[in-house]
Formats: sequence, structure tokens, C-alpha cells
Amino acid sequence: MSFDTTASNTGSEKGACNLLEEKLGKELLNLACRHHITEIVAGSVFKIYFPTTSGPDVAIFIRFKQAWKNIKKDDFSPTVQDEEAERYLSNVSIEKKSSKINYLKKCLQDSQPRDDYKELLELCLIYLGEQPPSGIRFKAPGAFHHARWMAKLIYSIKIWLFRDQFKMVQHELNAVRDISMFAALIYVRQWFTAPLSASAPFNDLDFLKNIEEYREMNENIATAATKAMKRHLWYLSEELISLAFFSDDVEIEVKRKMITALQRQCVDNNRPSKKLAGITNVMSKSLEDFVTCKSLSFFNFLNIDISFLEEDPSNWKNNESYADSKEVVKSLKVVNDCAERGVKLVQDFNAVLTKDEEQQKYVLNLVAENRAVLPDAKKSTLSAKQTRRQ
Repeated sequence: MSFDTTASNTGSEKGACNLLEEKLGKELLNLACRHHITEIVAGSVFKIYFPTTSGPDVAIFIRFKQAWKNIKKDDFSPTVQDEEAERYLSNVSIEKKSSKINYLKKCLQDSQPRDDYKELLELCLIYLGEQPPSGIRFKAPGAFHHARWMAKLIYSIKIWLFRDQFKMVQHELNAVRDISMFAALIYVRQWFTAPLSASAPFNDLDFLKNIEEYREMNENIATAATKAMKRHLWYLSEELISLAFFSDDVEIEVKRKMITALQRQCVDNNRPSKKLAGITNVMSKSLEDFVTCKSLSFFNFLNIDISFLEEDPSNWKNNESYADSKEVVKSLKVVNDCAERGVKLVQDFNAVLTKDEEQQKYVLNLVAENRAVLPDAKKSTLSAKQTRRQ
């Protein structure tokens, strides 16, 4: 199951996940949506500067949207022209900054499922003083409210770039600077690596370590982000840590240590499970620290042959069983974006056909019946149906 970590899904009694397991009469592999988790981190950082209000909108965004028509789009100021921001960036090594820029460019070479994903990548590059492959163009500010986390990042970076043309008080200027920097240096990579199932444990631990390093730049952001992330360590759990065995990002030596930890833990089956939610000393942690005998249950869930664990990880690439299992793991959905888009499409579809709530109840039933009669959109199918009627 891939799901958002809301109480309606994960509640111990009436949560949808628990109810599904009861209906099926068996446990399922729980794959919390990593995009949803990452959104929670972004929301926690944003609330430091702009606490959620009773209204859906963010005041500074409204002002910026109204001011957009008067802003000269070719007169923007990247971070490298700001002394205070440069002071922050000076703590980032040239190698790390170059790595982040190269990663952003690589993501832009890939096809992005949404335009706002691409816009965020391009804005982060411009923020770091680079030019996106397709050139520098700014889109007009779009929809925004407290629930649209990506819009918050896009607005913040855009406001920062045009800070010389948009009047702000010092608190607002500091806010958009700090949010933009966190987004470009730390956050964006976590978002775009979220769909990679095998690398989920590695990326989550790396994300925690990056946040901890960021504490030297901004204590408040690091504290809020860490607190939010530590409430959602689904992929640093005893079961899902086994995903890392199939990740190309995990070094062979680390995989060897994971096997050793697994063997050591399984010698004593009565050894208590580790309590991982309160993880401390993040910088000293490695993936093998999360492995227990319970990690074997992951392979049982997916009916994976574990004979490859008897070989050295350096030989796994030549192991047919490991290669097949790796494909299974890569196919796991650790984000539920498709489901969310499906729900949105259905809601929009219902709203277009009728505004009557009573009638909306029957729309999907009608569609299902029609699809049973006409399973495709071919003229030949419709013609055959009309012929049978005659």
C-alpha cells in the first residue's frame, strides 16, 4: 500500500490501511508516500516565517501577484548579488554547490510530469546564479494557498529574485531568503529522488544528515525540518531498510555491513526490536544501524529469493535472482501521485457534468456501466453495438 500518512489512512483502528488488511486477512507492505512526507517538511519550514492563518491565502503572495504586472522581468537579482545570502553560501563547498547545480540540470533533462516541477528546478538554478538549459523565463505567479506547498517555494524564490522591485519589510525579506536557500540547497533533491524506491532509505538518511549540516546556516529551519522528518521515518524502519540492498546509491561496503548486521541480529531471535522513531546522533548513523532480524520480513512480503545474501555484494550484478528481485523492488510505488491525480480528475469530471450533489452520486456508476458496454473508443465497437440492437 502506498498512502499519505494522514490519520484517516494510518489510524490504528479505523484507518483505511488497517481496514484493508482486515478485509484481505493479511498484512501488507506499508509504503508511506515520500512526496507527502517531504511536503510536511516543507510546510514545517514555511510555518516558521508565515504561520498558518484561518484564511487559505498568504498575504505576501497576494501582494506579489498584484505587483507582477509592474515588475521588469529582465531585471532580477540572483543570490550571488546579495551579501547576506553569499555569507550563507560561503559555508557550502564549491564541490557541493557544483554537485547541486549539476543535479538540477540533470533533472531538467528528464521529462517532468508537471510544469511546476520544471519551474521550481529552473528557479533554483537561477537562484544559484546559473542559466537553465532553455534560457531564463519567468512565469506569472499562479494559484496559491496554504495547501500548495510547491507554490510556496516557487513564490518565495521568485520574490527573492525580484526583491529590489518588490517592497517588503525586513522580516519578509529574511523569510523568502531563508526559504529559498533551504529549497535550493537541501530540499529540491529530496523531492525529485522521492519516487526511487530502492534508494528511499539511503536518501532519507542522507536528507537527515544534510539538514543537520544545515544547522550551521540556520538553526530554526534545521530544527523544524528535523522534527518533521523524524515523525516520518517509514523507510528507516526495520522492514523497509531492506530496500537499500537493491540501491545503486549504496556502496558495496555498506551492503556488506548490512548483511553482517542481519546475520548478527538473527542469531538471537528473541532480541527486542529497535525503536527507531527517536533516532539521535544522526551524523554517526549508517544504514546497517537500522537492520534487524525483522528486516527479513521485507523479502517475505515480496516473495523474494534471499539466496543472493550468501554471496558478496560485489557479485550480485551477475546473480540472476538478484537482478529479478531488483526489478520487483524498482516497480514498487513509494509515492501515490497517480492516485491523487486520479481523484482530482474524477472530482473535476463530476463537477463538469452536474452541480446537483444527488446526481453526482450516480455519475461514476453510469460511466462504469457505459464502459462495460463500450470498452474502447473505436467506431467499430459502437457500430457493432448498434448492429446488435437492430
